[in-house]
Amino acid sequence: FNVKAYPDDGTFETTLESGKVIILKNDRNKKSEVCKMLPGQHLVLNNETNKYVLKTENIAKYVSWKEGKLTFEDDHLDQVAKRLSRWYNVKVTLKDPELSLLTYTATFVDETLYQILEMLEIVTPISVSISKRQKLPDGSFSKKEIIIDKKGGKTNNVKE
Repeated sequence: FNVKAYPDDGTFETTLESGKVIILKNDRNKKSEVCKMLPGQHLVLNNETNKYVLKTENIAKYVSWKEGKLTFEDDHLDQVAKRLSRWYNVKVTLKDPELSLLTYTATFVDETLYQILEMLEIVTPISVSISKRQKLPDGSFSKKEIIIDKKGGKTNNVKE
């Protein structure tokens, strides 16, 4: 199974490849069963509302990272940006909220961040610019920032 639980996300997610997972709720030191997961299911639990969605679907999108694959399946650009940020340890910023409406389906294997960004620019109306890392007062460096804008708003500034 796979678990995705980042402190800055509002959700907890788990995906089951094989076996069985039982999701329990801890209520006043009494555990109660929320649901049972079967292979091929993906669960998303909202941390604020404690409501969940359990779906049977193609789980490759959630577990392909174990094989070094970065898989997107009808993912909105804001989700793509978040995954690229984590995968490549960079900061990705969308200049316009409307860009979040763009969706992507793709699988990347061994491509560099710059190759992925160039491909995204080719197939969609976006442009990408990359800021240089800044030296911080403590001597460390900031993360590179990738800025995604609508095409025409910036020139292609992707350099490897």
